[in-house]
Amino acid sequence: MKKLIFTLATSAFLFSCGPTESLEDLKDEKIKVIKEDTYLSDSIQMSYLDRITECKTKECIETTADEHADKSTKAFALAMIEEENKKSSWEYNSTIDEMTSDSSFFAKIASDNFANLEFPYGGLNYASLMIRNVNGENSIVFAIDKGQFSTDYNVSTWMVRFDDREPLKYSIQESASGNSTVRFLTPVKSFIENVKNSDSMKIQVSFFQEGNFTYKFKTLDLKWEH
Repeated sequence: MKKLIFTLATSAFLFSCGPTESLEDLKDEKIKVIKEDTYLSDSIQMSYLDRITECKTKECIETTADEHADKSTKAFALAMIEEENKKSSWEYNSTIDEMTSDSSFFAKIASDNFANLEFPYGGLNYASLMIRNVNGENSIVFAIDKGQFSTDYNVSTWMVRFDDREPLKYSIQESASGNSTVRFLTPVKSFIENVKNSDSMKIQVSFFQEGNFTYKFKTLDLKWEH
């Protein structure tokens, strides 16, 4: 009988100690994870550490840790988006004329948004802007995937806005081939200088029978010395 009582007492003691020990282990585990997080501010980190330290149950620890993990994941995603936005979107290329050995240089960027035109030009309709240097002369080429720019002779300029500065008017010219998806912008020199000194650009174009549409570009970090 005494042996049975001792056994029961020992089991009760172990049972009472077990959860306390595992609770502390769980706290230590979650606290370590939180301390290794680099995407939340120090004040937010401390608030989660304090909350877990004060927890009396496993459920409280797990709930707090899950909440922290969710907030940290969102902060990480925002940090990645911000980092991506800092990257230059410019693509560079060059060619050499086999007959003259003259070099041509190109810098190209794609629009962040797209127009959705009516039939037969429906669907995603992105734009691209190319700065090119051919035969030692710079030019600005604006092109769309499909569709037609307005051929109204009253529309001879497009509005261009760099960052949040006042919009500027740039003259537009058709291509020599008559391609309805391409326009040239002038004056070239001021356009390039404005692009170099901006992080973003908006260009309002005029479509045939579709009206105006504003394309948006990330212009950060253009490298152009031609």
